[in-house]
Amino acid sequence: MPLGLWKSKWEIHREDMERRSAEHREYIERYREECEKQRAEHRQAMDRHRAETERRDAEHRERMECLAEEMRDERAASEGRWLKLGEEARELREKYDHELTETRRFNREMLTRLDKAFANLQTTLGLMGDEIIAMRGEIHELKGAVDAQTEAIMKLVDRFEDPEGRPPV
Repeated sequence: MPLGLWKSKWEIHREDMERRSAEHREYIERYREECEKQRAEHRQAMDRHRAETERRDAEHRERMECLAEEMRDERAASEGRWLKLGEEARELREKYDHELTETRRFNREMLTRLDKAFANLQTTLGLMGDEIIAMRGEIHELKGAVDAQTEAIMKLVDRFEDPEGRPPV
């Protein structure tokens, strides 16, 4: 205090500014400490989060590898089943083709035999028709002969018959 007991406005202002500067420095220091503390907490939280994420990722990768292995095994088993089914289908196709060939051969033989039998039947029926026609003619001739003989017998009976209806003695 250079001017006596009383401080000048400038000195009061300067002391006030020094006090405020000191308070401001303390505030800034506390703020920096608080920020550093929050950064440290944030880093720890991020580290925990990163560790948790890495753990979950590792578990997920492990599950996916397990599933992939199961899928590979299932695919291999499925391919084996398909190969087996393909082999069975091929065998069944071969059997079917063989049976179809045999059936066609049998059908051809049957048709050939049926054609021969039909031709023989037509010939036989033709011959039988001719014979029936011939027999019909013979039957008409024989009927005519029977009718003539019956008429002759009836004439004889009429000639020998008694006029009173008694047979001749």
